[in-house]
Amino acid sequence: MARVMIIEDDNGLLSMLGDLLSKDHEVSAFFDPRLAKLALAQGKQLPQVILLDVMLPGLDGYSFMSELLADERTSGIPVIIMTAKANMADVFRGMPNLAGFLDKPFSAAAMAQLVAKAASQAG
Repeated sequence: MARVMIIEDDNGLLSMLGDLLSKDHEVSAFFDPRLAKLALAQGKQLPQVILLDVMLPGLDGYSFMSELLADERTSGIPVIIMTAKANMADVFRGMPNLAGFLDKPFSAAAMAQLVAKAASQAG
């Protein structure tokens, strides 16, 4: 059972992802990326995988991911980018903790498969 953090500003999608993933994983879900950052800073058990939306209130996904990389505690956490924006792969390409992309809308099966793969690589 992997620890998965979800950061998504669509409450319906956040709830659905939490419900789906909590069947097989320990899930923490955040609407606000600043609260997710606080949880990471205070957390004793870091997530093994992060599902990260690109367009977020207060702090976009790219900035959030850059901050993850700047902190040695979080720089190795695999991140799966969720986006409805076209061509976001080019923006994130080359980031060492990138575990994959989910283009919205995506299937639950594709999401679960990508999370399982990232979690197995995280150890």
